[in-house]
Amino acid sequence: MNESLQRVCKIRNFWTTNSFLIRLDSMSKISPTSANACETLSDSCAFGGRIVRCSHQSTSTGTKMCFSVFEPPAAKTGPVPVLYWLSGLECTDENFVAKSGAFRAASELGLMIVICDTSPRGLNLPGETDSWDFGTGAGFYINATVPPFKGHYNMYDYVLSELPALIDSHFNTVKGVRSISGHSMGGHGALVLALKNPHAFASVSAFAPICNPTACPWGQKAFQGYLGSVEAGKPFDATEIMKISPSPIYRDILIDQGLNDKFLSSQLMHSNFEDACKSAGQKLTLRQHPGYDHGYNFVSTFIEDHLRYHKKYLSGKSTSVEIDGTSAIPSTTGQVIRCKAAVAWGPNEPLRYETVEVAPPKEGEVRIKVVANALCHTDQYTYSGQDPEGLFPVILGHEAGGIVESVGPGVLSVKPGDHVIPAYTPQCCETTCIFCQSPKTNLCPKIRSTQGRGLMPDGTSRFTCNGKQIYHFMGCSTMSEYTVLAEISVAKVSKQIPLAKACLLGCGISTGLGAVWNTCKVEPGSTVGVFGLGAVGLAVVQAAKIAGAKKIFAIDTNPKKFPIAQSLGATDFINPTTDVPTGKSLQQYLNEVTMWGLDYTFECIGNVEVMRAALESAHRGWGVSCVVGVAGSGKEISTRPFQLVTGRTWKGTAFGGWKSREAIPKLANSVIAGDLAIDQYITHVFNGVEKTHEAFEALHSGDCLRAVVVYDH
Repeated sequence: MNESLQRVCKIRNFWTTNSFLIRLDSMSKISPTSANACETLSDSCAFGGRIVRCSHQSTSTGTKMCFSVFEPPAAKTGPVPVLYWLSGLECTDENFVAKSGAFRAASELGLMIVICDTSPRGLNLPGETDSWDFGTGAGFYINATVPPFKGHYNMYDYVLSELPALIDSHFNTVKGVRSISGHSMGGHGALVLALKNPHAFASVSAFAPICNPTACPWGQKAFQGYLGSVEAGKPFDATEIMKISPSPIYRDILIDQGLNDKFLSSQLMHSNFEDACKSAGQKLTLRQHPGYDHGYNFVSTFIEDHLRYHKKYLSGKSTSVEIDGTSAIPSTTGQVIRCKAAVAWGPNEPLRYETVEVAPPKEGEVRIKVVANALCHTDQYTYSGQDPEGLFPVILGHEAGGIVESVGPGVLSVKPGDHVIPAYTPQCCETTCIFCQSPKTNLCPKIRSTQGRGLMPDGTSRFTCNGKQIYHFMGCSTMSEYTVLAEISVAKVSKQIPLAKACLLGCGISTGLGAVWNTCKVEPGSTVGVFGLGAVGLAVVQAAKIAGAKKIFAIDTNPKKFPIAQSLGATDFINPTTDVPTGKSLQQYLNEVTMWGLDYTFECIGNVEVMRAALESAHRGWGVSCVVGVAGSGKEISTRPFQLVTGRTWKGTAFGGWKSREAIPKLANSVIAGDLAIDQYITHVFNGVEKTHEAFEALHSGDCLRAVVVYDH
C-alpha cells in the first residue's frame, strides 16, 4: 500500500498534426496533405463497415509504423468508441485482422477496433533480429532506455499517446472513449497500460497474458535488453503493479486462459496476477478453459465476449448523446464565462464577492465548474499575508471537486462532463521529467515557475474582474464557480463519489495518509506520535492505524480533539499544557514514557518549535520524524547535530508523496469501496460561494476540521 504509486508513467507530449484531411465520411479514404501524412495501404468492406490498413511516420519510434482499423457502419452517421488491440510475439497488425473473427460482433456493437504493430521495423539495429522473442515483433509495449533500442522501441508511448491522437483526429471516434485488450505479449501490454493509466481506458481485458514478466524468461529477456535490468521492468509488470496498489483500479478485469496452453506455467503465470488482485481487492474475472491452447482459435472462440464486455464499459464512460453522435459540447465552450467568485484583494482584507470573467482554456488546459470547495489552512496562511509567494488580488482555494466544462487543444485525459479533483501538485508524466519518472518523489516541476507566480503555464491569467487581472492560487483557484487548470493538475475520479466528499482528497486528508504510507512507510507494530490533531493530523492517526501501528500518541493542546482521534485509532493522549510536568520539555516527557522515543513522529501544525520536539521525540537509533505542517515565512528549524548522529532521520512531505493524477482516483475508489472513511472530517457545510467568509470563521473556531462550501450554480 505505502508504495502503491511509485511507478513510471506515460508521456504526455500529445502528438498533433495537420497532415491529414479529416474525413468523417467513413467510406472515403484518408487523404494526405504533407510528406508526413498517413498512407492508406488497403481498404476493404466487412460486415457493412470497412477494414483499413495504414502506415505513417511515427514520432515515437522514428520509423514508419503500420496499423489496421475496423470502422463499423455506425461510424458513417456518428462517432463510435474504440477498442485498442495489442498482439503477441512475432505478430503484426494483420494477424488479428485475418484470424480473430471479431468484426461481425464489432459491426453489430458499433465498436471500432484499432490494431497496431508489435514493434518498430526495418531499423537494422544490432541484435534486433537474432531471436523471435526479442527485437523485431517483440517490442513488449515498453519504452526502451538502453542503446541501441533507446529512442526507437517506444511502444508504450506509441500505444498510449501517439496512435490514439492519430485515430481520434482522423477517424470518426468518440474522443477519449477507449478500452484496451490483447493477447500474450499484447495481453501484458494491455494490462500494464490500463493499470498505469486508468484515466485513459474505460476497461481492460486479455487473452493468455504474460502476467508476471519479471518472473518469466520472455519478460526477463525483454527487460534486460530494453531497460538494462529485470528490476527496471517492475513498473511494467501487471502483477507488481497490483501488488503495490492500495485499492481496486477497475470495476473488473476480464482474462481468458486456455488450460492446454504450453506456456501457462513457464511464461504466463496468471495465478500470480490473481493473487495480487486479491490483495488489492481488485475484481478479476479469470475464465479458464480446458482444451484450449495459446493460438488464435482460442482467441476467436471468445473474442465476442470481450467485445461485449468492453462495449458495456465504453457506453458507461461516454454519454448517450456522444454515442449517438450529436454534440455533447456545452454552449459555453470557447466563450468567456461570467460567474461569482470570492476575491481577496489584499492580505486580510475582507473577501469581496465579485462577478469575474473566466477565459476559455488554452492548449493543455481544462475549465471546470466547481461544485464544492473545502477550506484548508493553506488558504488562510496565504490570505493572512504570511505566505512569501502570496500575490494579490487572488482567488484562493485548492481543495475542491468539479465537473469539466470544456478542454483546450491537446487535452486527452479528461473530457466535458468528467468529475475531477484539482491537484496543486501536478503530474506531467513526461518521460523526460526525472521527477515523474522517479519513484522517490511526487514533486513535478513542470509548471512550478508559473504556478508560483499565480499564472497559467503560458504566463497569463484566465481571471479578470472589472478589467483587472486576478492571480491564480496554487494552480487551482477554486473559490470561484468556474476555474481553469493545467491538464496535468486535474485528476479524474469516479462519478460514484459525491464531489462534496471527494474534494477532501485534494489536499489535507491525502497529505496525512501519504505521510504515513508513502513518506515514512510505517510498519506494523510501530509506535507513532502525531503532533497536532487538525484534519491532517487526524488523517495521520487514521493511516497509522491502518498501517498496523501498535501505539499512536495523539498530542494537542485542545482535548476536544481526543475523542475523534481515539475513534480513528489513537491509543494515548497528551495535552502539553496540562500533562507535561513542570520543568520538562514535551520531548523529554515523551522519551521517558516511551523508554527511548517513538518509531515515527509527525508534526502537523507548522510550528518550528514543535518540529524540533517531534524530532527529539523520535527513537534513538532509528526514529523517523516527518515535517507535514507548513511553517510561516522566514522560519527556520534547528536541533543539535547529536540528534541526527544518534540515528534519527528528519524528513518532510508534500501532498503525502502521492503522484496526484494516479493517486487521487485510487483514493476515491477506496472511499467508494468503504475501505477509507473520510466523512468524519466534514464538520461544517455552507451553501454558496458567498458563504466562504463564514467557512473561514468556522476554521478558526477550534472545532472545525473541514468546512465544505457547496456552490449553487
